[in-house]
Amino acid sequence: MDDQTRAVFAENLGRLVRTRGNIAQVCRRLGINRQQFNKYLSGRHVPSQSNLNAICNFFRVTYREIISPDMEVPELRHPATGDQLLGLDEELDLADAAAP
Repeated sequence: MDDQTRAVFAENLGRLVRTRGNIAQVCRRLGINRQQFNKYLSGRHVPSQSNLNAICNFFRVTYREIISPDMEVPELRHPATGDQLLGLDEELDLADAAAP
């Protein structure tokens, strides 16, 4: 990843995190050390391929989207009601409800 792409990635990652509560919650859900995650947010480091895949899956974006300067932040919607979900807590409740 070149410097410009890394900066765009860091900015977009920050935007995505803000839609899901706080950094600590996101790190716990992803299983990524907060210190390392902060390096991704600052643009000092890029995630490994496995962490990048986990980040993209968690936020429901593709690699192309997360490195795009004009990335649109996806809205979280409850699949049954269509209601907008605002943060990580709602997503966790939804995941718990969907579990068998």
